[in-house]
Amino acid sequence: MLKRLIAVLAIVLTSGLLATPLVASAATCPCVCETTPVVHIGDLIKVADRSTVFYIAENGKRYNFPNAGVYKSWFGNDFSKVKTVSKAELQLRPLGGYVSYRPGTKLIQFNGSSAVYAIGKNGELRHLETPKVAAEIFGANWKKMIVKLPASFYGAYSNSFVIKTASDYTKVTQSEPVEISFTVPLHMTVMR
Repeated sequence: MLKRLIAVLAIVLTSGLLATPLVASAATCPCVCETTPVVHIGDLIKVADRSTVFYIAENGKRYNFPNAGVYKSWFGNDFSKVKTVSKAELQLRPLGGYVSYRPGTKLIQFNGSSAVYAIGKNGELRHLETPKVAAEIFGANWKKMIVKLPASFYGAYSNSFVIKTASDYTKVTQSEPVEISFTVPLHMTVMR
């Protein structure tokens, strides 16, 4: 029995079978691993025939930038880090919600309402109590920062304390690291 085992082992070693790695090619592998970039937490992804960009959060879910303005508030016009993935890869990651505007870049007003909101560091809405307070924080042209959203989006945001004085709100600068804010309580840090 030992002689037979040694003979089989000698044949295997001399034929190179053990030295040949097992590699699946695109023709034999039904997976998307050969044609799709590897997707990691913190990546920006999209599908080739769509313009929608998604952010991959720590929970593995994808969060949609609902429009170009929201994306640009975080990354400007830089789309160089957006990976194109297959539809199959995109669908492996459940949709978690929407990314909100970067704090300090825009003010929010919902259609049908006169209330104006600043975005807090955690993506929550902070009602600006008066135009005077808005001007003290965001300058004389604060009205130009207002983005109008459909009233149906109101429920997607969490609300926080009312901004009654300028000291109630700290404006974030573009160069500061800030957590990406979602319309659900989930945040990721991004450095610009």
